[in-house]
Amino acid sequence: RSTMEKQLDPIKLPSVRGLEAAGNLTALLSSFDGHDDRMVEGTRARLRKDKTKIEEMEKETERLTQALATQVEARRNMNQKLQMLCEARLKMGYATFDALLADRTTRVEERLDALDDRITALSELFDIEKARIQAEISERQAELMEMLSKFRELFETECAERAEREAAIKREMEDHDR
Repeated sequence: RSTMEKQLDPIKLPSVRGLEAAGNLTALLSSFDGHDDRMVEGTRARLRKDKTKIEEMEKETERLTQALATQVEARRNMNQKLQMLCEARLKMGYATFDALLADRTTRVEERLDALDDRITALSELFDIEKARIQAEISERQAELMEMLSKFRELFETECAERAEREAAIKREMEDHDR
């Protein structure tokens, strides 16, 4: 029993025996019995009503706590599923990126190989052209050297013939002058 209920127990009336006004006091104290009983009963009814409200509130609080726990668990599960979905999409994005990167790397390497082949071919062509040009230069130099040699021979021959002709002309002129 609560303290309040103990306080609501019927009040024991004080003893008025031996007093001069015992009759009056007893009548006065007896007049409160009906009122006290009604007050006690009203208070008990209010306490029962309050206790019922408190019990209902406790039940509602328990229900709301359970609902909250259920919602928290549902949100936690949803967050885990969302996180797993995001991780899956991220992995898929990484895979797509890696595939794209590998494809582009392969294409770049193929282009670089093609350029390397072209550079090698051009280098070989330049080497061939260089050798051909050097051969042409050597041939032309040999031709020019031969022409120069023939020209010198012809020039020397011409100089010698001219010198002989001049000598012959000088002799003839000397022969005429004489």
